[in-house]
Amino acid sequence: MNPVDTNGWSFPADVPGWLDEPQARLLAELARGKKVLELGTYCGKSAISMAQTATSLVSVDWHRPTEKFPKGGTLERLQAELIRYGVQDRVTVLVGAVAEVLPWLAPRQFGLLFQDAGHSEQDVAGDLAGATRLLKPGGSWAIHDYTHGQYPGVRRAVDRFFQGGGSVELIHGMAIVR
Repeated sequence: MNPVDTNGWSFPADVPGWLDEPQARLLAELARGKKVLELGTYCGKSAISMAQTATSLVSVDWHRPTEKFPKGGTLERLQAELIRYGVQDRVTVLVGAVAEVLPWLAPRQFGLLFQDAGHSEQDVAGDLAGATRLLKPGGSWAIHDYTHGQYPGVRRAVDRFFQGGGSVELIHGMAIVR
């Protein structure tokens, strides 16, 4: 594990994933004192980053087998990492498709929604539309891979979804919408 900073936060650099330290710090600050919904988890780098400062976090992911995790997908690794970083009591893991899970969650309960699940324009648009009713008034969105050239659908979906409502701010390659 990495050294803990003065705010009691540690970057989980050794957890597989694509989140860099500036992005993780930003998410931790956005999550501080809030209930967070994370769409897309992989092995938990972002979940751990946010759960260290959030009051609670609900994580939604398929956890399907991957080339790196062929047997059982990433769920077992996620659970081990949550325990290793001591945040397992703050994280509720929901396994399934985002579109299938979101209707079961109570409305207006989250102060931060972090989207890093599917990266196609259709997937991102569906996630945003499905999760909107879950955000508390005054809550924020953070969308990963907004500027990643490999995923142009992320930017198109975000720009279309928030057109005329909310200000999209670009920080560390993520779209932050308040």
